[in-house]
Amino acid sequence: MCIYEGASLIRTRRLSNTTVFRPAGGTAGILRFYYYETPLPQPPFSFAIVCTRGCIHNEPERADIVQFLSYGAATRAANGPCVGELPADIGLFEEHVKWFRRTSFGLTGEGMTYEDFHWATNHGEDTRGSLNEGQVLNYVRAAPPAPPGQEGRDPPPPPSPPPVTGDPGTGVPHMTRPRSNCFHAPATPGDRRAVTSRLRVGTFNTGGLFDGIGDADASLWNGGTDCPGYSPPERLCDAAGAAAHIARLQSILLGLNADILNVNEVEDCAILQALVRQQGRNNAGVQAYNAYMEAATQTDQLPVGLITQLDPVVDLTRNVSTAHYPMPDSQCGELVEGDAPSHYYRTVFEVWGMRLALFGLNLPGPPHDPAACSRREAQASIAQSRIRADLAAGMEVIVCGDLNDFDESVPDQNGNLPRSRVLETLQDLDGDGVDELSNVVSLMDPSERYSGWCASSF
Repeated sequence: MCIYEGASLIRTRRLSNTTVFRPAGGTAGILRFYYYETPLPQPPFSFAIVCTRGCIHNEPERADIVQFLSYGAATRAANGPCVGELPADIGLFEEHVKWFRRTSFGLTGEGMTYEDFHWATNHGEDTRGSLNEGQVLNYVRAAPPAPPGQEGRDPPPPPSPPPVTGDPGTGVPHMTRPRSNCFHAPATPGDRRAVTSRLRVGTFNTGGLFDGIGDADASLWNGGTDCPGYSPPERLCDAAGAAAHIARLQSILLGLNADILNVNEVEDCAILQALVRQQGRNNAGVQAYNAYMEAATQTDQLPVGLITQLDPVVDLTRNVSTAHYPMPDSQCGELVEGDAPSHYYRTVFEVWGMRLALFGLNLPGPPHDPAACSRREAQASIAQSRIRADLAAGMEVIVCGDLNDFDESVPDQNGNLPRSRVLETLQDLDGDGVDELSNVVSLMDPSERYSGWCASSF
């Protein structure tokens, strides 16, 4: 194991401590885990697993880099066995470590390969020498050999999905669907933009990109009258209405001509992937958009996704943490205290020789509701820490999504003023009264500063 502080190798250790695990789902075989304990520098720092010979003897030509990861920011190694290499940023960031003495970063998920897991913030007891919280090792069994005489034939079809059962109260069917793991950046990121001399970034709230089948409680397609396009008896807030809404969204999203598009209120990655597959191919004959979603956001009530023609170079991640509310000196008027979970994703793109960090947020509304206002401030403060770190690392930063708030310095068409400090938190990152980020709405004429939908047509 090699430890880098910024670009410099500062420490090497042999992985000598071991723990043995027998994965579930298999009757034979064990896994041997190597680990060690060492003080770590303040971020940004990187750590690499390389062959022992190359690391200990500092011989780059003899090093076999198994994995090179960074925490806080990614800095290309200037020496040691990883010289010239850029580590993969795990996408998590932690400030004020002494506040979270039992907080650590670790891989969570289920499977047997690195791609089956994602980095997340773990809380609770120390897990040294054992699996992380939420980490399950499972063998993926190979298909059994074909029966004699059946070699070379197509395998039998997969079993039918579980039956769909109706809810007597609403008539809406319910079914549990598997979630797609699409938070990993591809090994070889692609660029399918039609015009590579520009980068068009957008954000769009879908009004509920759900299929109406087994939806979460937050979905508008569980019955009721609040879904977009509700017009009884032709359009109802059910699975058929959701399908019609998806069909309308396909043409709308494609018409935006965005290279990178943040998409709010998406059920899961499977439905987002289905959407982009039906949007056709670009002039080169390849699918123009790829779909991505951070792993933890798929468990949120109103997840956030991403479709893009320029692939990210870093996995979609977030600090899976909470912030206490009300925040100090909050003007939201919330009387109840609590802890709000983070609700965003973060990834990185490389374009024109620069690294661009993109944050997609979905904060609770409506704007002047005291409870939503208070939680929104807390969630914005979690994202602020990582945004500030990326700027300090020399990255360009874009923050977008559904913020459910107003900007006092850039009023909208109706002159609405904020009750919260969300926009202030996301622009003045160090609280010195000078904004590090700018609201691009300021480039628009005030008459064009509005948002909303017309339920009869959208």
